[in-house]
Amino acid sequence: MLDNERYNASINSLEELINKERILSNPELNHERLLDEQYKTQVALRSLGVTHNTPPSEIPMVDKVIVGFKSPDLIKYFSLIGMPNSGKTSVLLDLDVNQPDSYWVFGDSARRSFGMLKQEQTGIDFNQFTLTQILRSNSDISYALDSIYFAYMTDEHYPKKSVVFERDYTDIPFIRANFLFGRIDIKILDKAENKFYENLNRFKGLPRTIISCLVHPTTSKKREKEQKEHTVIQDKFLSCLYEQYLRFHYEMLNFRQVYKQEHPFNYVGVNMSGTNLQINVKKLEKYINQIQQTNLTYQQATLI
Repeated sequence: MLDNERYNASINSLEELINKERILSNPELNHERLLDEQYKTQVALRSLGVTHNTPPSEIPMVDKVIVGFKSPDLIKYFSLIGMPNSGKTSVLLDLDVNQPDSYWVFGDSARRSFGMLKQEQTGIDFNQFTLTQILRSNSDISYALDSIYFAYMTDEHYPKKSVVFERDYTDIPFIRANFLFGRIDIKILDKAENKFYENLNRFKGLPRTIISCLVHPTTSKKREKEQKEHTVIQDKFLSCLYEQYLRFHYEMLNFRQVYKQEHPFNYVGVNMSGTNLQINVKKLEKYINQIQQTNLTYQQATLI
């Protein structure tokens, strides 16, 4: 049974969709899906033994790599997802400056969707804007990976560098949170999840690792440098978002049960709560470099 707090949250989100004229489909369908997403979140968090108050250090299997893909000696692809101000961009910058011969890096494809823009101020269609960003992200990533992979396979002198993306189509928790917060319609959520499913097995020759950067909402807000109105750095939204990364963490630990297939990529949820930014950056780079230099196999099913 769904908790009263979550049920009430679904009602509030539906009202937000209607009042802000962001509803694209039947309100009843949106409400049913809101209830379903809230229930799945409740089950995941209870099964994991966590709440939105749980610090990353106490999340089961944090800082452990879940091996889910046979990793041949090819270019590797890393997706950085996770909480705002958790160190993702800092890692990209550091890799780009200090290890340019080892990595191609691509920045946040979602930042323009949910950054400082407010529908009331800009007059934008939030649903259409989000959908455009989802499709553009998928298109940009597909083009980049196709090009790099083709060049690597056809040119023996092509540099053997790995690819690191920040917030690509695998960042489903971010889209789910915006749906649960009444910002986007069910159609946009479905489109994002369909892209996620379509791409699960697309680049089988390009081993992937999803790295979820985890910090508590209070840490995320404390690290925000600009104290002004923001669509992401809000207490209630950050709590909602954190729950979705906790849910995603549970799903990655129980991938076969949730998605009805073998794990097609590696995954690690990293505790990025340290107060020293440089130490956090080096910690995340440690996982990237460790996976980069190691031939992990699904058969081993081991943890680093």
